[in-house]
Amino acid sequence: MKLNKLTRRIRDFSISASTLRVIGLLLVAFGLAGSVIRGILGVGNIANSKLWELMQTSDSAMALATTALIFQALEACAIPIFVFLLTEGAACTSSYRNYMLRVLLLAVLCEIPYNLAMTGKAIAFGSLNPVFSMLSCLIMLYFFRRFPGKEASSVIIKIFAVIGTFLWCNMLGVSDGACCVLLAAVLWIFREKVNFRFLFGVLTMIACCIFSPFYMIGALAFLPIYFYDDELTAKTNRLINYLSYPILLLITWLVSSLL
Repeated sequence: MKLNKLTRRIRDFSISASTLRVIGLLLVAFGLAGSVIRGILGVGNIANSKLWELMQTSDSAMALATTALIFQALEACAIPIFVFLLTEGAACTSSYRNYMLRVLLLAVLCEIPYNLAMTGKAIAFGSLNPVFSMLSCLIMLYFFRRFPGKEASSVIIKIFAVIGTFLWCNMLGVSDGACCVLLAAVLWIFREKVNFRFLFGVLTMIACCIFSPFYMIGALAFLPIYFYDDELTAKTNRLINYLSYPILLLITWLVSSLL
């Protein structure tokens, strides 16, 4: 009887887009906290051999390093959540052009805070912030929307859109770009088939381990995504939604500067 009640509660449980967004932001906050810890340890500023020696001789350094790794793994779980929300937004938005413009503005706005949080410098070459990966996905999904059919010409166009966007992200050094592009394509293709979307989303994250082993942990994000209900609505402030990430980046930079 108790098992039946539990099963029924799980079946009836659902999550709104707003709740998913909050979960995603919390995971991002963990990841940024991990970057602060790595800064404390001097990762990137001292030789790996010295860092390893420090961890072997200091229990606190080992504990900090372990915490940083856990936080980085948690941050990977934010990727499927935000890519999923992006595909839902791309499918439901009343103005795709305006949606792309908002994401473009956010990507530009986040670049300096991202550089400050990651490197301590306002201008840093070689990488772009993760919002540019969201923008790249939107550009790719435009072709998916524009050519929805299954005829050969539409399929070829969509394949070239995925390959082109994938290569573009790699050339520009967009953070998490390759993983986001592949995941967005899979989530869009299986958008109408929830179980397949869940299965192939998880498999895509596991396959993306060739880029980073942390992406395997990111597959766990499909647990809350599985309970997403697009019929649940809640009033949200769009400005807060868009400014949350750059604010988190600035807080990370300030904390790192004070330590």
